[in-house]
Amino acid sequence: MIRTLQILLVGMIAIALCGCGSGRLIPQDIETMMASEGGQWALKAIEGHGGIWRFRQRAFVTFDYVKLTVSHGMDTTIENRRRDTTIVPRLDTLINLRERMTFDLVNRFAFSQSASSNPLVLKGLNAESSWLVKDDVLSEDSAEIRLAGAHLTQSLNAFGLPFSLLDTTLGFSLIDQEPAFDTTIAKGRDPGTFDTTITPYTIQQLRVEPAPSGMGLKWLVLYLDSRDGRIRKLLSPRTDSGATSATWLTTWSEQQTTLGMTLGGRRVTYPADSAGQIIGLLESDRRYYNVEFSRSVEGISFTWTSTTPAVPDSLSANSGTAADGT
Repeated sequence: MIRTLQILLVGMIAIALCGCGSGRLIPQDIETMMASEGGQWALKAIEGHGGIWRFRQRAFVTFDYVKLTVSHGMDTTIENRRRDTTIVPRLDTLINLRERMTFDLVNRFAFSQSASSNPLVLKGLNAESSWLVKDDVLSEDSAEIRLAGAHLTQSLNAFGLPFSLLDTTLGFSLIDQEPAFDTTIAKGRDPGTFDTTITPYTIQQLRVEPAPSGMGLKWLVLYLDSRDGRIRKLLSPRTDSGATSATWLTTWSEQQTTLGMTLGGRRVTYPADSAGQIIGLLESDRRYYNVEFSRSVEGISFTWTSTTPAVPDSLSANSGTAADGT
């Protein structure tokens, strides 16, 4: 299987990079990744999400981003003289962040505008610095600016996977394969009957160490669909203090395909053990939707000027999920 994968990847990458001005059919960084089975799977993930050629042609991406946090509580009801008690678990979902974001995925620049205009918050990240503006006033609070820069950097890397794997400093290693299956239910020939089709496939676990620069993580484990190389799950170490688990497991779904690039969607995170088994309740829900790619952007500057950039605010309170492109 690896030999077949290698032949397919060489063909796809050679076509993608032909004429890119590198002077080589396959640049050195690609050759380095091709030298290991883990690197070949990383390249398959990149091809599965759109490929190197599309990634380099479509530098700018704009999308709406919502981060939901979940609070687990309970409602208690006491009845009659015996004081019979009924306890009902409760799940409170809070929207604590909603933004319109624009990334330059190649040069790693980022810009965001808050959905709320009270206050209107703009954040920017470029090769030299990060900045934060509230109601057209540039912040001089160094702690606020650092947090804004860290947020944009983490968002850039998280959204940019798997293309941030194009880094020769990263190491790739295969761990395990796990069985999976798709179930399709269709109406049967007879009224009131249904036919079920089960399609088995495998998930390949790929360890990336260290994690791509800027993610603030020591390592990642990607769960790749063996059929198309797309990321289905992500295991990462927890960085928050006082956590009840050592790792997070994030499931990916509803990814949106635009101009051949498959990114965004919904990413739901659970506490997990080191083997990737979920050991707790849902903790966060991130959604990237209305994804659009372009060759250039107008009205957006990744460096702050005194005039507020004209950024269209297409965020809607009813837009709760990503467009389903898979």
